[in-house]
Amino acid sequence: AIEGVLMVEGKGSSPTAVSKTLLSLILVSQCLILEVSSFSFENVITEPPHNDKRVVRVSLPSRPPRSMMGQHFACVTMDWWPSNKCDYGVCPWKAAGVLDVDLRSKRLRNALRGLGAVTLRIGGTQADNITYAVGKDKGISCPDFTPKLQNSSHFFGGCLNESRFQELSRFVEENGDDSRLVFGLNLMYGRDRKEVFYNDSCPGSWDPSNARSLMEFAFDNDIEIYGFELGNEIECLSPTQYAADIQTLRMMIDHVWSKDDNDEEEEEDHDNVD
Repeated sequence: AIEGVLMVEGKGSSPTAVSKTLLSLILVSQCLILEVSSFSFENVITEPPHNDKRVVRVSLPSRPPRSMMGQHFACVTMDWWPSNKCDYGVCPWKAAGVLDVDLRSKRLRNALRGLGAVTLRIGGTQADNITYAVGKDKGISCPDFTPKLQNSSHFFGGCLNESRFQELSRFVEENGDDSRLVFGLNLMYGRDRKEVFYNDSCPGSWDPSNARSLMEFAFDNDIEIYGFELGNEIECLSPTQYAADIQTLRMMIDHVWSKDDNDEEEEEDHDNVD
């Protein structure tokens, strides 16, 4: 059984209410999916109430699990915000975003390693601003974040180059074989959007060419990407529009990574000729 003990203060806190609160904390902290159709409450007062305090004990009967989570349950995000991102006079993003953080930091590496088989997502609000100067698009116009120096909460631009992309890949690889990389793609590329804000309009169509250059560079350089996210919290598109873009993404992934199958077929044909 799972048990928890809680010191309760105040005359208005009933044992049942407090026990349910403690139960929620237990479930969250254990990251378990449990069937809790019935559980017992026991209000144990080990001594006469003193200063309106008493002891509440919660007990959950042990049962076989209904389902088990996979080893890649843990997922964390590394966001794109630049160092001068501030809100309400607070600027917490100094050297913490995707483009600025020190990926060699022992503290950062230990934090990621401590999560075990973790999935690292590269994404967030500014993901729909980023241009990829990689592969066929290495020489593309790739502006940095604007404004560059003054503190702000609204930005344009952002540029990911080949070396930084490869550094991110190594950062995940060196965390262990069980770590995975998920990359959030810019769904606003080609669209006319004045600002990356949740309710701004975004007329036009997605231009997937830059995303394709990123995929082809990843494939050609053995950068393993477990999955792609298309856009971040997009509200300016209809379900039909978004579904069409997802279909385009699916076809690109299939085409780029089908090179593996084509290469294997060519090797087999070559062996048969020999």
